[in-house]
Amino acid sequence: NDLAGSLNNLGARYSEIGQRHEAVKPTEEAVTIYRELAASNPAFRNDLAGSLNNLGARYSEIGRSDESEAALSEARSTLGD
Repeated sequence: NDLAGSLNNLGARYSEIGQRHEAVKPTEEAVTIYRELAASNPAFRNDLAGSLNNLGARYSEIGRSDESEAALSEARSTLGD
């Protein structure tokens, strides 16, 4: 959980300093970790949804609009389950 949060933060910092392509990989890694955690413990669903929201933003920043929408849609469905 700490690693996933740190990866989300790293992606956000990369984005803030204009390194938007570099921001994607750590954010994707955070989503992967939170997916695994949420699969075994529903308490991590909010973290997964937040991470997916961040990933959607990172994708949007680099023009990957289809992937952005997919991540945002998954974030909404994660919270709605």
